[in-house]
Amino acid sequence: MAVTHDDRPFWETEKVPAKLVKRYERRYPFFKKIDLNKDWILQPQEIDKALKVAFKKGDANKSGLWERDELDKHRADFEENREESHGGFNKDRVKRYDQRMKQADKNEDGALSWEEYYKFFRARYYRMDNDGDEEVEFREFRTIDDKMSPSGGKDAAYIKVPALNE
Repeated sequence: MAVTHDDRPFWETEKVPAKLVKRYERRYPFFKKIDLNKDWILQPQEIDKALKVAFKKGDANKSGLWERDELDKHRADFEENREESHGGFNKDRVKRYDQRMKQADKNEDGALSWEEYYKFFRARYYRMDNDGDEEVEFREFRTIDDKMSPSGGKDAAYIKVPALNE
């Protein structure tokens, strides 16, 4: 469990290297938004809901696709808020963001469908799941910047995509 007996985050009561404390503190607000039941664990339904909300937010014209102009706006927002979300120490974040969007675009049409978006980002959450229980505990969540096993979790091809409007 990521919370101590007095409801403080574990990195405040356990001996944790300063480098990791910075990562935990920086990621905590994002994690907290997804963790709807506030148990420090992302259950599959919480992850799915967060992915749906993010996709719908990015699909400004409600076409069911992140089209080129929407991708460009999302990239600009990411670049503008990069330091707040990911720290200013790492200037290659936008380059990595561009690579991820390109990887997610499986049919290479310059847009992201819900299926492409969901499979790509859901697979990332599966790779964070170090113990294979299909839940992402906060200690696992910090591994988004560490090396994630490319073979960990489920192959995106086998991930069942829920309807966007479920």
